[in-house]
Amino acid sequence: MSKRRHVILSVVCAATALALAAVSVATATGPDPVPLIQAQVLACTTDSAGYCTVTHTLGVVPDTVLLTPVIPAGATAYTLSAVASRATSTSVRVRAMKSSTNPYANVSIVFSMLVAGTQVPTSTTTSSVTITTTTSTTVPPTTTTASTTTTTPSPSGFPDASNTGVPAGTALTVMTGDLSITTPNTVLDGKDIRGCVVIHATGVVIKNSRISCTGFYVILSSTDASLTIQDSEIDCQLTRRDALADTNITAVRLNIHGCQHGVDMDRTVSLTDSYIHDLENDPVSHTDGVFLSEVARDLTIRHNTIFSRSPSGEDGTAAIISPSVSVGIATNVLVENNLLGGGAYTLYCEQAGPGVNFRVLNNRFTQRWEPTVGAYAPWTDCQDEAQVTGNVYAESGLPVPF
Repeated sequence: MSKRRHVILSVVCAATALALAAVSVATATGPDPVPLIQAQVLACTTDSAGYCTVTHTLGVVPDTVLLTPVIPAGATAYTLSAVASRATSTSVRVRAMKSSTNPYANVSIVFSMLVAGTQVPTSTTTSSVTITTTTSTTVPPTTTTASTTTTTPSPSGFPDASNTGVPAGTALTVMTGDLSITTPNTVLDGKDIRGCVVIHATGVVIKNSRISCTGFYVILSSTDASLTIQDSEIDCQLTRRDALADTNITAVRLNIHGCQHGVDMDRTVSLTDSYIHDLENDPVSHTDGVFLSEVARDLTIRHNTIFSRSPSGEDGTAAIISPSVSVGIATNVLVENNLLGGGAYTLYCEQAGPGVNFRVLNNRFTQRWEPTVGAYAPWTDCQDEAQVTGNVYAESGLPVPF
């Protein structure tokens, strides 16, 4: 049941849909978008997992990446893919694989790459954010969050709809349009953001807000950014999208729903006192409450309620899922005092081998839907981790066996 990170080649349709949405908004208020395309032959040397990074001069994050290996006669055959979350306005991360489980490691490769994107002129710019188009109105104070809540309340002391998301009585100002935040220490407080948010600045704070979109990520904190987000709701509108990713994130008291992945964790991410539930699930989805990527490092998942279940009651893949050692090693991971349920296995620890300093402490696994917690079992691959102790069934308090 392991899962590699999405590659651009597999999400071209989703990326294009996002770009077209931005175009349709922008053309109503400003100049036509400018299509961009670049093709070149490149070389790089892969690392032990088959990855390397190459540059382009498109100037925007590409919507489409097409890769064609140049393989001399008699040389080892391999395939290439692009890592979607690693694409930037100047670079693309690629991976070479000899087979689905065998990376083409520590070798020089040559390939052709075509990247295409769209430069959309912005119609409104402030010192804090660039907004494709913005409509600001004030909506009345809320009495409850607008989340979809089909699951029963959590046991006392764990997060649920009553103690996460936008605080009751908060008046929200509507902001319509995708946001690109480039000014350090920007604060968004009391907003109803109806668009996707990409952060390229440090010290950004989002609080007491609702964010909703159907782009690939609702909120993306890039490698050059840092984000604190608290007391907020994130809604993917039941689409195969991720609520929150990737790097340098502190998330507290979030209500996340309607997504394929709740939180996509790369490096230096903490998730605390949050509620992830009612996730999108269909025959082709890989639904996870929290997804640890192949570069997972320095992650804390503490005192959350995470259910890998759809609103109509189907199990997803996992409440928390980690990579296989053939893809990447999760390092310095703490999973502590969470309420977990649903999925195939509810918790996937580092698969096919141990992580580094991977700890699973004092979690509760609920049997409210399945006697086995997940469709198969509460967890898998956890017996060889650094520390696994104090984990019990929520209803009985009995220890969860390996």
